[in-house]
Amino acid sequence: VIDDKKTDDQILANLIAEEEIYQQTMADTQIIASYEVYIQQTIVKNWRRSPSARNSMVVEIEINLLPTGEVNSVYVVKTSGDTTFDRNAVNAVYRVGRFVELQKLEPRLFDAKFRRFILRFRPEDLRL
Repeated sequence: VIDDKKTDDQILANLIAEEEIYQQTMADTQIIASYEVYIQQTIVKNWRRSPSARNSMVVEIEINLLPTGEVNSVYVVKTSGDTTFDRNAVNAVYRVGRFVELQKLEPRLFDAKFRRFILRFRPEDLRL
């Protein structure tokens, strides 16, 4: 009987631990989504759409940030085929210079999601 009790306690402890992990994962997902929106909106404010931009164009850029939120580097990883459009996307990120709000993010989330990421620019929208 004692062994059954111990097993029940272990099962309960495991279930509680799994629930805590799930709750933390959900909270992290919401936090990450809000910072993605912040980054997108900040870049959009600094993006100068080129006259040659067409709805079918997409450029993918890699953004590397420092823990202070400062832009360390920006690279085109997949060109749209239009050099001006691609350059305008890169320049929009460099114009931001620093994503100040990222300093408030937990280091583990920053390192996992925002130290290095790909951003897709389209004339009609921006997507992380």
